[in-house]
Amino acid sequence: MALVAPFSTVSLPQPAASVAQGLLALLEEEEPELQEHALEQLYHIVDQHWAEVANKVPLIEAISEDPNFAKRELAAAVASRCFFHLEEYNDALRLALGAGHYLFYFRMSKLVELLRRANQAITFKRYAQVLILTLLLRP
Repeated sequence: MALVAPFSTVSLPQPAASVAQGLLALLEEEEPELQEHALEQLYHIVDQHWAEVANKVPLIEAISEDPNFAKRELAAAVASRCFFHLEEYNDALRLALGAGHYLFYFRMSKLVELLRRANQAITFKRYAQVLILTLLLRP
């Protein structure tokens, strides 16, 4: 019978870097094409990797506010979805309204939930915008 040392130095497998980590690193690059590529990929995985994406939300939000960035609406959509998962509903709503056509891919139930949970009054203009978008999103 073989004895096992109580403090053996068995190497445990290291967790693989997630796909999100690599994409988030691309957001730090200066080239807009790399940032656009990262945002396009993050848009598809943000609902599964929102906890990792949350660390870069200030950067993504800043990108969405850059008038020279071609895919500002995409950045707004990614940040909005992340804020939704963070239960920051006012920020999620504010960015969703800047997400342009990407908002149409935001599931209707999440949009309604976003409106329901927004805990501060929104302006009439925003209410009208969201109401119109909600009607457009109906099946």
